Amino acid sequence: MGGVVQPSRRPAAPWLDHADGCGRFYQLRYDGPLSAAVMSDNPPIHPVKPERPDGPPPVPVSPHLLTWWFGLMAAGGMAFGLYADERPFGNGMLAHPMVVFFACAVVGLLTLRFLHARPVLQLISARSLAAGAVIGIACFFIGAWFGINLINMP
Repeated sequence: MGGVVQPSRRPAAPWLDHADGCGRFYQLRYDGPLSAAVMSDNPPIHPVKPERPDGPPPVPVSPHLLTWWFGLMAAGGMAFGLYADERPFGNGMLAHPMVVFFACAVVGLLTLRFLHARPVLQLISARSLAAGAVIGIACFFIGAWFGINLINMP
């Protein structure tokens, strides 16, 4: 049997014991066997969500590493966007400043991978990698707007 909610026979407080029943309160009563497993005084040491059997465990990410990742993607996107209109690397598709920017980001991630001797996805989660790429693209367009509208002003 499970827990049953029933009205108590004693009033909550003598001044609330009115004839209209305002003083009634409810308590939870459990009519089943109590075991040490259910009523343990020692909770689990690490109360975390259980791992999904179909995927990898969650990645512990260093906040300093994320700060550097997001900051460099924002600064790099802005810097490459400022000079995107001038096409400093040439006119080809692979010489577009956004392509060169993401090539530099990939080189940085490969350097990080070899310095730590661990896969990048164990250092930075895939969601954070994608968020950094979106931040880089947004800052690239903001930098391009500044480069076109503000730097070339007379």
